[in-house]
Amino acid sequence: MTMVHTARLAIEPLCVAEAPALFTLLSDPQMYVYAPDTSRASVAALAERFEALEQGPQGGSGEIWLNWVLRRLDNGLPIGTLQTTVVPGAHAWIGYSLTSSAWGQGYASEACAWLIGELPQRHGLREILASVDV
Repeated sequence: MTMVHTARLAIEPLCVAEAPALFTLLSDPQMYVYAPDTSRASVAALAERFEALEQGPQGGSGEIWLNWVLRRLDNGLPIGTLQTTVVPGAHAWIGYSLTSSAWGQGYASEACAWLIGELPQRHGLREILASVDV
């Protein structure tokens, strides 16, 4: 995976080194009012989570995990993450997390539009799925 740009975003692969920069962002309590609390207790715990995401699924499921950091192009600041679980030749689940200060500005739509455009051609997918958890 390499960095790509949309009109307003730099979308770059998520890696362990991003944990310190993303810890405060992903600790925004407003992000978890209507979604499960996936915040981490410490930078080290978040780094462990990112390491697991980088390694991908274990056990030969055939899934591919892809995760990115979303940064505003105008100031370089991270505003969230974008992720997908791909079952090659079948379908993908997509999702995102945005800090509350980035809500309502179309960043999620922009990031998801890029991802939806990329997935079918790169992975031969028939479906792209998403769900919302209260």
